[in-house]
Order: sequence, then C-alpha cells, then structure tokens
Amino acid sequence: MNIPVQQILGKSFIISLFFSQIGFSQENDSITISREMLRQMIQEEVQKEIKLIQLQQLNSTSELTVSPKPIEKEEPKDDRKLIGDRIKFSGTGLLRVGEWDFKQNEINPSTGEVTSLHKRFWTRMNFYLNIDTKLTDNLDFHARLRTGQKQYSFVTFGENVDERFNIIMDQFWLNYKLGNYEFRAGRQDAGRIWSNQKGVQFDIPMHDGLTITADYKLGKVNVSPRIAYFIENYKNNAAYKEQGKVYGASVRASQSVENLSWKAETGLIKAEKLPTRYINDIAQSSAGIKYHDGDLAPDYSIWTNQIMLSLPNVRNLTFIVDYYHNFKNYTKNPISHLIHDTNGMNNFTNNDAFLSSNSPDFRKQNDGFVASISTGNLNIPKNIWASVSYLYMEKYAAMDYFAQYDYTRWASTNIQGPEFSAGYRFNKYLQMRARFFISNEIKGYYMTNPEYKKSEDRFRLDFNLSF
Repeated sequence: MNIPVQQILGKSFIISLFFSQIGFSQENDSITISREMLRQMIQEEVQKEIKLIQLQQLNSTSELTVSPKPIEKEEPKDDRKLIGDRIKFSGTGLLRVGEWDFKQNEINPSTGEVTSLHKRFWTRMNFYLNIDTKLTDNLDFHARLRTGQKQYSFVTFGENVDERFNIIMDQFWLNYKLGNYEFRAGRQDAGRIWSNQKGVQFDIPMHDGLTITADYKLGKVNVSPRIAYFIENYKNNAAYKEQGKVYGASVRASQSVENLSWKAETGLIKAEKLPTRYINDIAQSSAGIKYHDGDLAPDYSIWTNQIMLSLPNVRNLTFIVDYYHNFKNYTKNPISHLIHDTNGMNNFTNNDAFLSSNSPDFRKQNDGFVASISTGNLNIPKNIWASVSYLYMEKYAAMDYFAQYDYTRWASTNIQGPEFSAGYRFNKYLQMRARFFISNEIKGYYMTNPEYKKSEDRFRLDFNLSF
C-alpha cells in the first residue's frame, strides 16, 4: 500500500514548528518542554497519521474493487449420453424349435365321412423390438416393431411353407401421467384394460384408440378403474356409427402382503361391426391364405372376469380363473364358413342354398372359462416352472377376431381341453418352455354327422429370448 510521504512530512513540519514556539509564562507557573519529549510527541502523531491514512486507503479499495468470482466451467453436453438417458431399447424373440400336430382328423361335409390327417411339423420364429422415450417427466412415448401380420406374429418354415421376413408397426402410443391418472392414445394392448385379453389367449392384434386408468388406495387394497375406446374396422367416408369399434370398462382390486398376493377384476367389452373375416398372407402369395378360426360375429357384449391368487412362499403357487359370458342375443347364426347343413352347405360360400333350420344351432354358445394352476417363477433364473390349465370356450364367448388360442390350428372358440406346460429360465436372457395340448370341439359343426367333433393333439418346444 502506497502512503503519500508529502502529506506526512507536511503535517510533521507544522507540528514541529508549533512545538518549537511553545512558551507559557505566568507569575507562579512555567512549562518547559525538552527536545526529547517533543520528538516523542511528533513520532506518536506521525504513527497515528500513518494508520489513519492506511485505513482510509483500505476502505477506498474495498468499495471500488470487487474480486471476480471464479468462472465455473460448463461441462460440454454429450448428445450420446442424453439420448441414452431418454431412449431405451428392449426386445424379445421366440424360436419355436418344433411344433407337432398329430391325431388330426377331418370330415367330408357332404357325406359325413371322417378321415385321419398326417402329422404336421414346422418351426416358427418371431421378434419384437421396443423403443421407449421419456419426453418429459409426465409424458412417455412407446413404439414396437414386430415380425408377421396383424393377426399373426410368426415367420414360418415347414409343411410346404417357406415364409420370409415381414415387419409391421405393432404398437405406437403416447402416455401422459397426471396424479393418479394415466391417459394413453395410440395403438396399444387391450390387456391394459381387461387382464384376460392378453397372453396366450389374446396376444396378437393390437387396438387403435384411447385408454384411461386410475389408481387409488382403499385401505390396504389397490383399486384401479379403467376405460377404453378403440376403432377396429376403418370404413372410409362412412358415418361414425358405422365404424367398427370396441369399447368398455373394468375395475380391478389387488393386494400384496408377505405371504399372499391376489387380484380380482370384472369388466364389460362391447364390440360393434367388427370385421367378419380376416386374411393372413402366410405363404406370401397373391391370393393369401384365409383363416376361418371359428368365423367371426360382428357384435359382442362380453362380461369378463378374472381372479388370481398367488402364494410366493409356497414355490410361488398360483391359481388363475377367467370367466366370460356374452350377453348378446343372436337371432340366427352369424355368417360362418364352418356351420354346415344336411346338404353340406354353409352360409358363407353357399348362402342361397343354405338351410338354417337343418344346421347346428350355436346361438346360445355364450359362456367360457380358463382355469390354471402353476408353480415356480419363469422370471427368476435357475427356476423351474410347471402349469396345468383347462380351456372351455364356447363359440360366441370370446371375440374370434382377437382370440388367438394356442390350443389348436383350426379354431379359436368352440374348443375345450387341457394344457400341460413346463419351463426353465437359464438366465435373464433365455428361457425354455414346453407345452402339450389336447383339444376337442365342444359342439359339432356338421349336420351330416352331428356326433363328429374335430380333435387334435399338439406339442411345442420354445426358446424365449429377451434383452
């Protein structure tokens, strides 16, 4: 710190002059100041002056000079890291090493003669790729690509079929969370609303529309009301009421405690003007192959229910029961490729010649159930899983257009029979599963031989991959 010397010397000179001229004389008193005392007084005064000047300069510097804050270095943004944080990829694949169909038979609709069919063997594979993006804290985007067609996810090889690669946009939706509510718009899974509309029963076709779910706590029980509206059959330039649609609602309650988990659900599915046929170009030919899986009624009003009980501490013993009832009253059999009269005619290809009064009546086939018991958990590596289930599904108890039961190659409804399954998970990426089905028709389709009911046994061996 620089101190102005001139200022100090000037003041010292004045002080010394002052003291050199001091004189005090009275009759009785006199003051005499020695040079030494004067020097000490001057030094003390100068020291005081120096300290005062230093203090003034320090205060002046503090007011005028602000120390700059250290500049924080901003880390460069890594676009790859940002993408990795927001976008997640996952996928599943299935390699069906073998599928055997045996003990098959068929009937001649005109004569009623039954013949046995040769065993069938083929392999299949499918692949799903999921893309999930976090757009905001409350808004998510999801897309899923998969192999296959709308009604069918597999690429098939065997029995004169050499199917090639085909990709479709299977799911595509936005999901917005607002408190206890979630709003999802786009192509999505109906199992979000009705639990028993997915899995081995209804696992292929997706649905275009809007779903809303809510979650509440009622004591220790989770309660979730859900509603849905889907457009299923687009009709260009047609009135809104003519569009094919599925809509409805459900409510589910669930609870998980240390030794017990349970879930109960009930709901209603309304379907209007659904497609009554679908074509799957499995052979990739110009004509394609028509699937007549039970044939398809256009309208349904299905009451759907599910009860699940699981005991985690008893080898994850799990019981599931699904029940279906269609309230729709059909005044006559819907158009069907399968129902034949006494002359072997059906009302799909031979409607004019078809005799409805001389054909099997399916109008009251409206009930169905699936019951299963399983042990183990295929989500845990090195874990063995086993299951036994029984399916009983009358012709109009489920929407054929969406039902994709694994039990048979020839029907989605009007079938019954058991399934025996076993599986093993090697690690988090790979599991093996074997399944055996015994299937029979509930009611015969042919008036020429009313006692005939189609049957078939089926075995599958699958390897499921995930990442």
